[in-house]
Amino acid sequence: AAGTIPKEISDVWVQKEVCSESSRLPADTCPEIISKVFLKRPIPYGGSAVPEDAHLELPRETCSLHAGGNIVTLRICMDPAHGGEIYLANIAEGHQSGGCPPHYVIEESFSTENAPKEYCNLPEHRLSVSNSSGSENTPPPPSLSGESQQGGGGPQVNLNWQMPAYSGEVVFSIERWTNENSTKNNIAVTAKTTWTDKTVQNGITYHYRVTALDAKTRKGSSSNNISIPVQ
Repeated sequence: AAGTIPKEISDVWVQKEVCSESSRLPADTCPEIISKVFLKRPIPYGGSAVPEDAHLELPRETCSLHAGGNIVTLRICMDPAHGGEIYLANIAEGHQSGGCPPHYVIEESFSTENAPKEYCNLPEHRLSVSNSSGSENTPPPPSLSGESQQGGGGPQVNLNWQMPAYSGEVVFSIERWTNENSTKNNIAVTAKTTWTDKTVQNGITYHYRVTALDAKTRKGSSSNNISIPVQ
């Protein structure tokens, strides 16, 4: 009908590069990368109900076939208000309340280089601290990532982590274990958000976890676990 002819060009289909074998976002080590067309949903869905055309969407996960062990599993917020951008979810721990609603939180796997670094910034998803005794604050859990590197002095593992805002003073305890020895050993305590492990050996996969501790109360929350193969 006159006056109803569309004037805008459709933008719900996008062309992106993916791994040819897994059809997921490419890792640096994927042998072949191809371009495919995917659905870009105007309003991203969230919660447990999955649309029938969800398989047409651009994948969020990084190829795990070729990324070796440098894969981290993180909880992300899928609130449609993010407009499709990926943010780490705010998860209430200890004496905290609020955070991202559970029906918007899902677990996704990423390569360390593609893992999201920023936490959900929606005002209604902020964390708050409930203080029953005035001295029991618990820091939120960090989001840990890392990679192995061959340096002049031998192999090393570089760790870094992100944390939501917290009003108290925080220190970080770093734990490490291997497949051969599953006992978690505390190998360092630092106030920084980066740390380098120079005591690793080639041919071993190391597992790490970082715990954020309130410097006064010593109450803490642990990060996700990551596995780093040293070659």
